[in-house]
Amino acid sequence: MKWFYLTIMPLLSAFKVTSQGYFSKGKLNSTADMLKFTGYMSLFSAISLIIFTVREVPSFETVIYALFLAISSVSYQSLYTKAFTLGPISLSSTIVSFSIVISIIFSIVAYNEPVTVFKIVGFVLMVFSLILTPAKQSSNTKTSFKWLLFCFLTIIATGMYNIVQIVFSHSDFSNEKSALIATSYIFASAISFIIIPFIKGKQPLYKTDKKLAIFLPLMGLSLGLYYLFNLSALELFPASEFLPSLSALCLLCTILISCILLKERLTIKQIFGVISTILSVVFLNL
Repeated sequence: MKWFYLTIMPLLSAFKVTSQGYFSKGKLNSTADMLKFTGYMSLFSAISLIIFTVREVPSFETVIYALFLAISSVSYQSLYTKAFTLGPISLSSTIVSFSIVISIIFSIVAYNEPVTVFKIVGFVLMVFSLILTPAKQSSNTKTSFKWLLFCFLTIIATGMYNIVQIVFSHSDFSNEKSALIATSYIFASAISFIIIPFIKGKQPLYKTDKKLAIFLPLMGLSLGLYYLFNLSALELFPASEFLPSLSALCLLCTILISCILLKERLTIKQIFGVISTILSVVFLNL
């Protein structure tokens, strides 16, 4: 069963991340643009889950979990999209994969999951990859301090999102996972569209096109299914065991697709940084 999750989830993640990065390039020009993008993607996630998976009404406690999940979701999706506008998809995904450290530390502290020598080696390799990855090069691999800042903010927001899921998976309401994810994306969509009118300056400039009209619902569906599967897996496997393997495979799929389809090219230094990241998440799983 574990390999089912580790096969389907990286494919869902890679499709969503590379599509999100592709549509971000040169098209999302303001905070309002990014919130609009996040709002529609969250809305399609909620609709997809309600149609295909939700068969129960969430309890009050699950709605509270969903609200916290929504706040962190809007934060990390908007910040992630901003990072994509500032730097390459492959390197952004590499840096943001460090969010797994937050999840692992939380699992160790809150649920007494063991600390091993392999996990320590994994943390060291992550620091090493952080030094190697942000190298300024040609236009399609160019990075900057601003890009790195948004990647770090995405790490924090993603870590908070994962923590809410981990806590929920250990709660008495974990059987309501479909309702949780669907409700959280309803909240996330509402939060995004409510914030937009209060943003000073530029209003949404991004105009949908035919290609985006096709991809947005598919991105929403892949996003919703990914986190639904994630909650199911966290009920079956320890977070410090499952999440590193998942992170490595998601990262690998995203990098391959970005380099092959989007023609991103990495330097030797950046390639070693990516390899170091993948090795680190493998060690964190041993």
